[in-house]
Amino acid sequence: MSGTSSLWAPCIERDLSQGDIVDAVPVGVAVDPIQFLKKASLKGGKPGWMVSSKPQSKEGNLEYWPTRGRLVPVVVLSHSCDLDKPDRRARVVVAPVTGASGLTSSAWMTILSSGRRAMLPLPGLPGLGDAYADLRLTCTVDRSYIDTCARLASMSAPGVTRLQVHFVGFVARG
Repeated sequence: MSGTSSLWAPCIERDLSQGDIVDAVPVGVAVDPIQFLKKASLKGGKPGWMVSSKPQSKEGNLEYWPTRGRLVPVVVLSHSCDLDKPDRRARVVVAPVTGASGLTSSAWMTILSSGRRAMLPLPGLPGLGDAYADLRLTCTVDRSYIDTCARLASMSAPGVTRLQVHFVGFVARG
C-alpha cells in the first residue's frame, strides 16, 4: 500500500463518515454459556442485575446477558450515506483497530500488502502509527455511544476507496 500519507485526510471530517477512526469503543462478545439477566433491587435498594433462569423479553424483545470485551479504537465501516440519514442512525458498523507494534516485520508486511484479507492495513494512522483493523471482528455499536467518543482521524477519499475495495474483497473473497 504505497502512498500511506494519502490514506488519511488532513483533518477530521465534520460529520461521522466511513473510514473514521473512533477511540474507546466497546467491542465484545457474549459470555458462553449465555446467562440471562434481569433488573433487580440489590442490597440497600440499589438498582442492579441478577441472573435469571429464563429470557425476560419484556423491554422491546431485548435480552440482557454478560459480555466480555475491551474499549478499543475502531474504524467505521458503515457507509457515510447511511450515517447521515435519521432513520438509519441507530447502529454503526465498526471493526476494532490494533497497533502493528506487536507484530513481526514479516507479519506486518503481509498485512500491508493485503496478504491477509481479514486484516485491513492502516499504515501511518495519525496518533497511533501503523495499525490494522480485524474485519473478522466486525460488529455494530449504538450511534448514541459513538457520538460521545473522540474521533482520531478521517480517511481521505482514496483511503475510503481502499477500505471499500478491501472490505468487499474480504466479504466476497474476491
